[in-house]
Amino acid sequence: MNAVQQEQKKQMAEALRVPSDVVAVLSNILSDLVNNNDKLPDTLVSKFHSASPVDISIASYASRIHRYSGMANEPESWVCALLLLDRMQRVPNFVLNSATIHRSLLLAAMIATKSHLDKYYANSCWAKIGGITLQEVNSLELELLFMVGFDVSFSRQEFLAYNHELRKHSPAVALEIQQQQQRQQQLQMQLRLAQQRQQEQSLYGLVDSMVGEETTIVDDMDTDSDEEDDTTQDATIELSYTRSRSERDEDEEDLDDDMLDIPDSHTTKRRKSISISNNKISQHQHSYSQSYSHSFSNSFSNSHVPPPAVHNAVEQQHQPMSMAF
Repeated sequence: MNAVQQEQKKQMAEALRVPSDVVAVLSNILSDLVNNNDKLPDTLVSKFHSASPVDISIASYASRIHRYSGMANEPESWVCALLLLDRMQRVPNFVLNSATIHRSLLLAAMIATKSHLDKYYANSCWAKIGGITLQEVNSLELELLFMVGFDVSFSRQEFLAYNHELRKHSPAVALEIQQQQQRQQQLQMQLRLAQQRQQEQSLYGLVDSMVGEETTIVDDMDTDSDEEDDTTQDATIELSYTRSRSERDEDEEDLDDDMLDIPDSHTTKRRKSISISNNKISQHQHSYSQSYSHSFSNSFSNSHVPPPAVHNAVEQQHQPMSMAF
């Protein structure tokens, strides 16, 4: 069984279900019908007419029948009773009014239970429930059967049509339909919320993935920028080193230029001071060498060491000869 067949079966079961307040609904329908028919002339007096007005209301009388006849366990019998009452009303010159409604309702309910239930109460019980004699119950039963032509059966479509009328006028069914609609709206809202959560989760996942990709790209860019910074720093250092060398060269050139730009008088004075310094140094060296040679010669004279001239000659003899190529 597929989903379509299951849905059809569910709808059919719902259509066959009798409203829980079927007695109240049926009583309201019959009360409205009686109020309208009381305005019409009643030309035919039948066995269903009461000799005097009945003090009990239709709702109370239907509740008594529902309570003591066992129809509470089989509420579908009330649909059959409504169908029989409608067929009785089709009889010419017969009117369901306040004088005929009580006996007609009692006999319609009794014949409905007898024709559609396996177990039902005897006519004597129904006489006690309705508050009439057994002989009157038996007579009214035959009267009703002849009025409807002994046609107490009905088709499935007729049952659905009458039950639909009962359900349409039922406050309990209206409340059930409203609650069902609210449940459907809640389910739809929950479904929409679930879909929104799914969309948000997918969106969050997409954002996280995009953020991860951007983080990777930024890390790569940072690495590239670090490498570029290192290269730029190296280039800057090299450029500064080159600039420092060039500046030193320029400073030296400037110094040379400055020296070249010194006036001749200063240059002459500086040369004179340098020559005087050199003369003093040479005099000191000469005096020192004389004193040293004098002392050295005395030391050699005291010892048997040859004089420096001889020593120099001996050293020259022992020095290797330079080879001229």
